[in-house]
Amino acid sequence: MDDWSFALGFIISDLKFHASMTRSTQTPTGFRLRKYIWWRTLFAKPRDGLLELVEEQLETVGISLKEEYHNKKEIQMWFSLIEKANLENKLSDQLGIKQLKFVLDNPFPKTFDSIVEWAKEFDNIELGYLKETINEVEAHGME
Repeated sequence: MDDWSFALGFIISDLKFHASMTRSTQTPTGFRLRKYIWWRTLFAKPRDGLLELVEEQLETVGISLKEEYHNKKEIQMWFSLIEKANLENKLSDQLGIKQLKFVLDNPFPKTFDSIVEWAKEFDNIELGYLKETINEVEAHGME
């Protein structure tokens, strides 16, 4: 297996996507949106060889290795890689990518009533994911 294939395999299994709405006294609406991408285990234990390998491979596509990616440009670069490498359906964090994708495609509203509607749509992503998961388990049975 070449280094790029190994790095992609690790990305598919370890990369996590986060999107949430939190209360905030700093915004006019009283809410703020948090969104970022992070590594589940890559930085959790000393893994110098793995860190170097992933870092080298990410640099070839213009992504710097960091524990978390918060800014819009970094997140867009990850989504570009995911699209170009056709990774979306292969990622282990299917719920996270769906939620983050929704947040990027649907700007956070400015009025309270619009926020309530937006939040319902956002929550429906998780409900839909849970229903899909339950249906898959029922169709295939528990082992």
